[in-house]
Amino acid sequence: MTFIYLLIQPSPPPPQAILRHKRNCLSPPPPSPPPPPPASSPSVDPSVVSTVLLFLNFPPEPFFHTRFLICFSILCCVVALVQSGPPETPFDPIIYHAVVPDQITFILSFFKTTIAGVLVNRVKIKRYEGDWVDGMCDGYGVETWVKGSRYRGQYRQGLRHGLGVYRFYTGDVYAGEWSNGRSHGCGVHSCEDGSRYAGEFKWGVKHGLGYYHFRNGDAYAGEYFADKMHGFGVYNFANGHRYEGSWHEGKRQGFGVYTFRNGETQSGHWQNGVLESSPPLLDYRSKVVNAIQEARCAAEKAYEAAGKMEERVNNVVISANKAANAARVAAIKAVQKQIHQRRNSDELPIPMVQNIHHLPTQLTV
Repeated sequence: MTFIYLLIQPSPPPPQAILRHKRNCLSPPPPSPPPPPPASSPSVDPSVVSTVLLFLNFPPEPFFHTRFLICFSILCCVVALVQSGPPETPFDPIIYHAVVPDQITFILSFFKTTIAGVLVNRVKIKRYEGDWVDGMCDGYGVETWVKGSRYRGQYRQGLRHGLGVYRFYTGDVYAGEWSNGRSHGCGVHSCEDGSRYAGEFKWGVKHGLGYYHFRNGDAYAGEYFADKMHGFGVYNFANGHRYEGSWHEGKRQGFGVYTFRNGETQSGHWQNGVLESSPPLLDYRSKVVNAIQEARCAAEKAYEAAGKMEERVNNVVISANKAANAARVAAIKAVQKQIHQRRNSDELPIPMVQNIHHLPTQLTV
């Protein structure tokens, strides 16, 4: 109301405006007098009306009470909108079913806190089954897309976060740690073509220690940086050859030794994948040996990380499947109970669901 008071109490008008106002007041009245205001119209202080009219440069004329009420109503609406803040943004058009303590909740666009439920998003063509916190996926759950992709695992504030398995519709599978919706941490990525990587990820790319088995039979164990072999590592070729040493952006660079399948070796400094002209062996022997040791140590750590991740991923998949099954059962029971109450009372709304009898009670993984 302070805002309205300041608007209707402006600074004193200039003398010209006051003189013009007096002249208008002394002018003869119009031919036909205005009709009397309705009985329900509120009374307004004439001094306040005059002040507002002077501020707005309105001469007193018929229906000035009505004009004042219109301006006053507009100001009230503006103040109410400013105090209320921006409107809440509704969720995407969805059909949501959930069970909350001691009641059944059917919500179309706005929802607060639930325990477990099923979300069918017809806009993005996907389905979520699992735990909820404050209207967002949080906890264990299963998310399925119409093309065939599926994620099973942990969520936090609506994003994949924690441990989980993502099966792409192309056949690729990633199982491991997630952070803010992206693969981050330790994980295993298996491709449809037969290649497989087990190790560390950073924001969706291979980064750190890892083991990669290529589709042609080659294998690399060692360090990665920005999705490329970088650092120390051991590369075993399918034809029996072997390289141990330093890497730079996917190519042999630095000190290392290349062993052929017949036992012959080439050691020294590599540049862009090519061995430089052999320097005196005594100058580079210690550096080559150190590079080999670092590469083998990195390879062993990569093997260990890959083995531990398998067991952790299997445990989280089991938990995610249990949460998804519990959510589907809760949704089906909620719909059935709502239909039963609808038959006994005409005041309850009709549940927004179709073909509930076709929803399975167990999730197929």
